[in-house]
Amino acid sequence: MYKCNYCNKTFKTSIGLYIHLKSVHKINMTFDERYKFINYICENKEIPKCKYCDNEIYVKNKRGSKICNNPECKHKYLSDIQKEIHKNNPQLSINARKRRIEYLSNPNNFNTTAYGIRANKKLSYLEQWFLDNIIEKYRLYDKYCIINEYKITNESLTSAYSLDFAFINIKLDVELDGKCHFNHDERIKHDIIRDNYLMSNGWNIYRISYKDIKENENGVIKKFLFLLENNNFEYDKNYYVQHKIINNKDFNNEKINQKLLKKEQHNNYIKNILIDLENNSNIDFSKYGWVNKAKKYLSDKGFNYKQLHRVINKYYPEFFTNNNVFVRN
Repeated sequence: MYKCNYCNKTFKTSIGLYIHLKSVHKINMTFDERYKFINYICENKEIPKCKYCDNEIYVKNKRGSKICNNPECKHKYLSDIQKEIHKNNPQLSINARKRRIEYLSNPNNFNTTAYGIRANKKLSYLEQWFLDNIIEKYRLYDKYCIINEYKITNESLTSAYSLDFAFINIKLDVELDGKCHFNHDERIKHDIIRDNYLMSNGWNIYRISYKDIKENENGVIKKFLFLLENNNFEYDKNYYVQHKIINNKDFNNEKINQKLLKKEQHNNYIKNILIDLENNSNIDFSKYGWVNKAKKYLSDKGFNYKQLHRVINKYYPEFFTNNNVFVRN
């Protein structure tokens, strides 16, 4: 049961209390904020905050949660749990390391990794794309001295930085960045230190990400050729901010994005059906019996919803307040 703290009236559902608070007591809140108001504000409790980003958390159950719905916070939370598990059970890390070594001991498996490609002196997919679509297609070898995997001793003088494509005569380093360059803060920090060191030694750095190529391949080619012709390469300080991704396969997977798009399209489709019900059915939703009338109206149009309240709640919650909907107490 849900109780109104203003008039002590009780309701069986949070939706009923939500509509009551909005219509009778004129409480300004969105449909998603009803749990925040009912579970915390009405009971004078402190609203919990996400341990990673300090955003407010309000969920259906009163037990609350430690994190918000931000995918990056969820990833950090799961990562911390995994680290804690491995910390308390060192044998898990040992077993994982053994499985990885066993997997890579097979040459067929090793040769498909980035390390295997480097060891066999093969170009990565993005490097091969740059070679085929820019260097060879526009005969850049005729004008520039270009070396793949050009080595430059780093600041420690004990190892070297490897340049994907070094244009020697104009001191230009072209880097082709796959997802691994944006997965971890440590990798990003390493690349920034590397870039700063090379720039301090007179090199220009130009980075091309897998995402840029995927979204606008022709645009990437035209932009690079224009900058090359004018030798006007300016280091993009916001490069990693714009391209940073979450190190989680679910969020990096293009199929997930497609599913989310389809889900959004489906949600809009159902919402438009309910908007049509609202505007064109001539039903008085403030009176008892509106549900059966609404079901008949939708059925005549080929839509059958057994639990209409739930459908409206999920796809078009504003329907309840817009129409002062009758709800049983």
